[in-house]
Amino acid sequence: MVFTPKVWADFAIQRFGLFDQWMKGATAMDPTMGEGALLSALVSYGLEKGYRIEELPIHALFGMELNEMVFSRAMQNLRRLCGATLKEENFVRGDILFSTSRQYDILFGNPPWSNFSDLPHGYKEKLKSEFVRHDLVKSGKDVLLGRSRVDIAALIIKKTLAIDLREGGEAVFFAPLSLLFNEGASESFRNYRVNDVEFCVEEVVDLTNTGAFSEVSTRYGLLRIRRDRPQAFPVNVHGWDGISWNTSKGEPVHDKSAPLSVTDESSNGPFRIPERIHIGQSATPRQGINTCGANSVFFFDSCEERPAGLCAVVRDGEEVLLPRSFVHPLLCKENFRNEDHRPRKWALLPYNRSGRPLEWTEIDQLPELKGYLLANADALRSRKGTMLSAWMKRGYWWALLGVGPYCFAPFKVVWEAYGRSNYIPLLFNGAWQVNQSLQAYMPFQDEIEAMRVTDLLRNPDVEAYLHSTGTTGTMGWAQPGKIKRLLEVHREEVDLFSQMNG
Repeated sequence: MVFTPKVWADFAIQRFGLFDQWMKGATAMDPTMGEGALLSALVSYGLEKGYRIEELPIHALFGMELNEMVFSRAMQNLRRLCGATLKEENFVRGDILFSTSRQYDILFGNPPWSNFSDLPHGYKEKLKSEFVRHDLVKSGKDVLLGRSRVDIAALIIKKTLAIDLREGGEAVFFAPLSLLFNEGASESFRNYRVNDVEFCVEEVVDLTNTGAFSEVSTRYGLLRIRRDRPQAFPVNVHGWDGISWNTSKGEPVHDKSAPLSVTDESSNGPFRIPERIHIGQSATPRQGINTCGANSVFFFDSCEERPAGLCAVVRDGEEVLLPRSFVHPLLCKENFRNEDHRPRKWALLPYNRSGRPLEWTEIDQLPELKGYLLANADALRSRKGTMLSAWMKRGYWWALLGVGPYCFAPFKVVWEAYGRSNYIPLLFNGAWQVNQSLQAYMPFQDEIEAMRVTDLLRNPDVEAYLHSTGTTGTMGWAQPGKIKRLLEVHREEVDLFSQMNG
């Protein structure tokens, strides 16, 4: 649980003129008030300006907190600060997500920064319908299938904007900036509406480089949001460079729901948005294969040919024989240095070329593969995950994620997607496998088409676009969804991968 330091609460109060609005009669509410740091800061700010406690509109402060112990500390802090002027009935121990309280002029908060997947099981079940109600997912299943990384802060912000803030009101939230700058689950926040209620992110203050929340590793900052106003671009994004504050302009590329791309206000203009690259649907960017925690079972550091269609790999210091046709070269970072196409790692895929796991009747005819899988059955059966469990329930305990016919495409355009600062797509021939989120790729049946797309992706404007998203050097550097923003995907009359190998 992370509470707001007073210096940064004061920073927000001063930067957005919250104290002046409060003094002019605005009601201010903290929907997840923790120990009361933000509301206390508003009062202290007035006292430090020379006002007496009786001159401050304490009656116009409101707050809610779910945790009983934390709520008790908040009330102690507020009583100590405000004395007899405190209206205790304005403060409620409860869950703002299920509150139908009155509407306020200002929301000033710091909601919890955690993903849906990290919440207690019982609370997750309770919240599923709220994600649907407040326009973050289409159905309760979505928060499990692909949207489990939706941040609880997104839900709290959307709910309070729609239910707890008056028409035309203003909200200031400390929040993870993934809501505006990341691909994936955060896209649902960027429809900039809650059903029929529009909202506009008017200003962003990136606090990441200030050390405001030193124990937080994610990118974070302040959002200033106006209810009942359509989203307009560009958005002013203010960042600290260690010496001074600088202002940049943030706007999405191609689609309104895209992450904000940021360009320095002092530059000669925004970066050139690359023209969309036309591709077939079968070439859509993808992450690589995912062993779901079983890399030591499926990945190897060596592979040597043996007679009778076998190969020798090494596992835990012992040589193991496997059918050669199921062991494929696995890309690693060395392959992206000087465009080195020599295999250094290998991956076992117990799959047929249509991208389906082998049936046990097929494995039963392959004694080396059968023996190896049975020897590791306990480790493979103990793996967890919602999507993997669907395969497990059907009896395919040797399955992986991210495997399909595209894995066996004869040509792949591949790039490093994680933790890099340069973008260099490379073309690999043959059934090279791509490693989870470390790399991403586009599969092709036609070499000429693969070469065309490789050349277009090497346009310097593509790398400039990636830098503009503010994810240089992070896990989100060049993930598939980000590259897909630059593509025009058209449906193919023939599913190329369904035709593989006849």
